[in-house]
Amino acid sequence: FEEIDCGLHYTAEHHYGGVCTQGGIIYQPPRSTNHILKWDLNEKVCKKIEINAGQVCRYCGSVIHPNGYIYFIPERNCRVLKMNMETEEIVPIGDPICAMAFDPTIAFNGNIYGYSTEKGILKIDTENDTVSMICEELETHAYGTKCGINGNLYSLPGYTNDVWEFDPRGET
Repeated sequence: FEEIDCGLHYTAEHHYGGVCTQGGIIYQPPRSTNHILKWDLNEKVCKKIEINAGQVCRYCGSVIHPNGYIYFIPERNCRVLKMNMETEEIVPIGDPICAMAFDPTIAFNGNIYGYSTEKGILKIDTENDTVSMICEELETHAYGTKCGINGNLYSLPGYTNDVWEFDPRGET
C-alpha cells in the first residue's frame, strides 16, 4: 500500500464513495463540503473541483456511465450532478431530491437506479436528464443495488434482513 496525501485539511467527514476512471482518476462527491475531490493516481496529486460556492452539500454515491458522464448522487435536498469526464464540466439535473442511494447501478435500459436507505428507488433517466424517486411506498432500507443476470436489480440489505427485486422493464 502507498498513502497519497491530498494536501488538504478536514476536521470532519468530507467525501464519501467515488469512482475511478480507466485513466486512473478518482472523483469523490462532497460530504459536508462544497467541492469534488479529484485524485490523479498517476501523478499522485489531489485537487478540488468547486461546485457550489459557499453551499455545503452531502452526496453519497456516484456512477460512471458509458455515455461519458459521471453522476453524483445526493443524500438530501440537493440535485444530481452530471459531470463530463473529458471537460469536467458539471451540470445539476432534476430538482433537489432526498435519494439516500448508496451504490446505484446502471440497468440494461441505460438508466441509473439505486435503492434508498429509506424509502423507494432513485431513478435517473440518462437520456432525458430527469431524476425521480419511484416505488416510494417501499421501505427498502438498502445500502446498494446490483444488477442480476436476468436484468433485474437487487437491493443489498442495510437496515433490514430483506432483499428486494426490481424489474426495470415494468418498474415493478
